[in-house]
Amino acid sequence: QFTLSEHRGKVVVVNFWATWCTPCCAELPYFDALYRELGESVSVVAIHSDLVTDDVAEYLSQYDYVLPFAQDEAGAGTLLGVSAMLPHTIIINADGVVTYNAAGSLNHEELQALVNQAMNTQ
Repeated sequence: QFTLSEHRGKVVVVNFWATWCTPCCAELPYFDALYRELGESVSVVAIHSDLVTDDVAEYLSQYDYVLPFAQDEAGAGTLLGVSAMLPHTIIINADGVVTYNAAGSLNHEELQALVNQAMNTQ
């Protein structure tokens, strides 16, 4: 389980993805790298869409990710503005202000720049 309130005071990066979404799977390594680089100062979680068509645990077992994963079993992503268009990334600064909320793929450099922006808006 992942609760935003438990991460207050840190930048939080939430990535909504799905195993059936090719762009989602392609960008997971960037979120994993971010977590490996900044895991002490930034909270990162990848949340699988409630539209599950594959065995998520089986899919993830093929990779060496250290990134925390969760599953949106209740469709809570819709409360954050997440539609069926994936991937979708939300970045929240340490004060709890959303600094980025958009669908679409990110590369490592774009993700790093968005996190740096969130770190500087506290």
